[in-house]
Amino acid sequence: MNKFANILLIFLLALTSCNKTVQSKLVPADQAKLEEIKKALAEQARTINASNPLPSTATGSTLSEEEKRKIVSIRVTPPSLSVLEGLSETVSIIGRQADGREVSLSDKITFESVNPSLLETPTVAIQSRFTVKGLAPGRGSMNVMYGALKTNFEVQVKTKEILAIDVFPKSVALGTPTRFRLNVVYNNNTQAELSSGIYWETSSPGYLLGDGNSQTTGIYTGSKVGFGGLRANYAGQNIVSRIEIKMPKIRSIYLDSDTDTFLLGTQINIKAIATFVTGNSFNISSSVVWQSSDSTIASIGSVGDFEALFPGETQIKASYETISGSAPYYVTSVNFVDTRLEANIVTVPAGLSLNYKLWGRKVDNTEVEITSYSRWTVSDPTVLQSGTLETPKVPGRFTGVTPGSTVVSARYGTFTKTVAITVTEAAVMGLSMTTENPEGECGVNQPQMLVIATLSDGNSKDITENAVFTLNPPAAGAPHTDPTKKGLIVTTQSVAAKVIATYVEIKTGVTHTAEVPLSILAGKELGVGIQASSETIAYGEILELKAGQIMSCGTGLDYTGSSSWVTDNNSSTLNSYINTAGSKGIFSSAMMTTIPTTTPITVKVSAIKGTFRSDLNIVVRPREVKTIVVRTPAVTMDVGTTQQMTMNARYSDASSVDMIDLSLFPGFSVQYSVTDCEQTGCASVNAATGLITAGANEGRVKMYATLNTPQGYPIISAKVDIDVRSKCAAGTRVGLYCLYKSAKGATCTAACTAAGGTYHAATGTVFGKAGLAADCDLAIKTFGFTAGLETPNLNKGKGLGCSIYEITNLSILRGVREAATATSATEFDADFFRLCACTVP
Repeated sequence: MNKFANILLIFLLALTSCNKTVQSKLVPADQAKLEEIKKALAEQARTINASNPLPSTATGSTLSEEEKRKIVSIRVTPPSLSVLEGLSETVSIIGRQADGREVSLSDKITFESVNPSLLETPTVAIQSRFTVKGLAPGRGSMNVMYGALKTNFEVQVKTKEILAIDVFPKSVALGTPTRFRLNVVYNNNTQAELSSGIYWETSSPGYLLGDGNSQTTGIYTGSKVGFGGLRANYAGQNIVSRIEIKMPKIRSIYLDSDTDTFLLGTQINIKAIATFVTGNSFNISSSVVWQSSDSTIASIGSVGDFEALFPGETQIKASYETISGSAPYYVTSVNFVDTRLEANIVTVPAGLSLNYKLWGRKVDNTEVEITSYSRWTVSDPTVLQSGTLETPKVPGRFTGVTPGSTVVSARYGTFTKTVAITVTEAAVMGLSMTTENPEGECGVNQPQMLVIATLSDGNSKDITENAVFTLNPPAAGAPHTDPTKKGLIVTTQSVAAKVIATYVEIKTGVTHTAEVPLSILAGKELGVGIQASSETIAYGEILELKAGQIMSCGTGLDYTGSSSWVTDNNSSTLNSYINTAGSKGIFSSAMMTTIPTTTPITVKVSAIKGTFRSDLNIVVRPREVKTIVVRTPAVTMDVGTTQQMTMNARYSDASSVDMIDLSLFPGFSVQYSVTDCEQTGCASVNAATGLITAGANEGRVKMYATLNTPQGYPIISAKVDIDVRSKCAAGTRVGLYCLYKSAKGATCTAACTAAGGTYHAATGTVFGKAGLAADCDLAIKTFGFTAGLETPNLNKGKGLGCSIYEITNLSILRGVREAATATSATEFDADFFRLCACTVP
C-alpha cells in the first residue's frame, strides 16, 4: 500500500479510537472529511497498478502459443495482500520464460481459495490484473495455477472499523410516532443500521413522548413543537442527538371538552386538537395561544386550563400561527329552593382544620354540592380563619387560630347557613425527648427525661408530667414511682437501652411516641452482704452462707471465698471452720461451745471484705427430729401371725433413738399405717402401738409411720415391704404359696387332703391358666423338673393347670402348663402329676 494509503489508514484509526458521549457524532466537518476519505479510497483502487508496477522486463499479456509454451515458472505480485473486509485489492500474475524474460499473464489462469469463507476467488483479469475481495476478517491464502505451474500468495483481511455513529432522523412531525435508528459508517466505504443492543432514552419527555417499549424499540412521538434531546446507548457509548419537533401543516383546529356548560367555580382542561393535512389528529394544547373573549366570565390558561368565574357566555379560542379554532362556553348557576350546610364536627384544636360542605336542594329534592360556588365567611377571624393558613384558600375549609368560639357562614345567592365553631387548645402533633444524663453508672446516675410536645398551632410545651415512660429492655430499669419525680428513670441493669415516652392526644385520638437511647454503665460497689437460705437452724445442722458484693444495681461478685468470716461464739473450732478454705461461710452448729437445750441461742456471723462488713444473726434451736425409720423383725409373715413395728427417730445432731414409749418424748405423737395388698385382707396394723397382724390372704403390704413433732410439722417414714405368705410345713414354698405334688393320676383335692389341708385357689390364679407362665415355670423348677412346654393339647384340655407329664415309654418327666382350660381342683389324668397350692393349718 502506498504512502497515501498509510496516511488514510492512520486517519481512520484515529476516528474510531474515541469511545465517549458525543453530541451528534457526524457534524458537518466530519461529513466533509468522510467524503474526502471515500474519494481517496476510490482513487487508491484505480491507481493500484502505479503503486505495484510490473518488473521492467515484463511484457503485455498478449502472447503467442509458442511464447506461452516457453513459460517455466509463475509468481504473484505483490506476493502478499492486506485488504479491508468488504473491499478488494488487485494482483498481477507474472510468467518467467526460460531465457529469463517475464511477461504478464491474463488468461488460462485459475485460482483456488484455501479459505473460501475469507476470500472471494478472482474470475477474469481487467487490464492484466486480478481482483481479490476480502469477505471476512482473518488470514488466508490463494493458490494460482497456469497449466502445470502453481504458486501461492497470502492475504490478510482486516476488520472493518466504525468511522461514525449518528441518530436518524433529525426531525419529526408533531404527533407522528417515529422509529429512530442508529446509522454507522465504516472505513470500507459501507453503511449499516444497528438494529439490536440499543437502549433509548429521552431527556425531554415534554417534547418526545415514549411508551413502555420505547427504550428498546426507539419509537417516540413528538408532543410539543421545539427541540428535544434523545440519547442512544450502544456498546457503552452514549450517542446524544438534538431532535427538532416540527408542526405539520395544519388543516384545522377544534376544541374538545366533555361539555360546554359549567357551574360557577368549575375548573377543567380544554384540549386543542389539530387535524393535519395528512389526515391524522393530535393534541396541540401546549403549542397554541389561548384566548377568552370575556375573562370576567371564564379564564383560560396557557395549556387550556378553564375556570368558570361568573354566569354568562364567553368564546374560547386556540390559535397556531394563522390557523385557529374556537367554541362558545357557558357558565351557569342552578336555581335551588334551599341549601344545607354539612358540618359534622364543630370543635377543632388550634392549628388544625375542618372541612365543611354546602349542598343545594333543587325542586325535585335532589341535592348538588355547591361548596366551591359559595361565599364562606367567619365572624371572628382571630379565632378561626377561612380557608387554610396557606394560599390558595380552599372553600369550606377553616383553620383554628386561637381558643374561643365563632360562627361560620356559607352564602349562595340569597341563602345563608351558619354553624357555631369552638376552637380548643392546640393538640399534640408530635413528641421529642431529651435527657442531660444519657450515660451513667447503673443505680447511681439516674437520668431525668424531658418530653416536649409539638402542638398543632406551631408552638411547643413540656408534657413530661403527662407522658407514660417505659424501658426497652424492661430489665434495664423503670420509671420512678414517686409522682413528684415524673420522668426520672431508675436504672437496674448495665445494658444499652432506650426510654420510650408515650402520649395519647384525646383531641385527635392519635398516640405519639419519642425515644432516647441510654448507655447504662456498670454499677457502683456499695458494700458486702450475707445471703442464707434460712436464719434459723436446729442444733447439729449446718447453714451455708454466701457473701456477695452489693452493687448500686445488678448482681455483684461472690465474696464468699475472699471474705474473712467470724462469729461472736467463743468456740475456736466453729470460728476456724467457718473461715477455712473449703468450708468458708459454712456455719456448723455442732461446733458451738454452748448447746441449746430448751431455748434457742442467737449467734452473730460477720463477713468482712476490705472496709466493708456485713452481719447476720443466726438462731440455733435445740436439736430436732429430722427423719424416722420403721423396722420390723422380719420382712415375711405367715397368714394369721403378728409382729411388732418399731420406730427409730434420727435427730439433727446425727443421734438417734427408738421411740417405743412415747411418754418419754413429750410433745410427740405417732400413727402407724399399712397399705394393704390388692385383694385386701392381707394385713392390718394398730395405729397407736405398731403391732402388725397378718390376715387370711397372701400378698405384699407396705408399712410406715407418721411422727407429729412438737414444732408442729409431721415426719413420714419410708415404707417397708412385708410379704404375707401361706403356712407351709411339709409342702414346698413357691413365692407366697405352699405347693404339693400330687400322686400320679390324682386330683389337687386329693393331694391337699392327703397333706391335711384344703385346695387353694392360687393353684389356678397364680400357677394355672389364670396366672402367668413364669410362675408355673418357677414352680416346676422348684420341684426339680424341666419347664417351658405350654400347650392346650398335651395335657388334654382337662384343666390340669401347672403339671408334670410322664412320657411312659421314654421314662421322661416334663413340666407343662395348660393354657386353654381353666384350672380345676378335681381334674386328673393317669400320666400327670399335678402341682397344687394347699392351705394347711
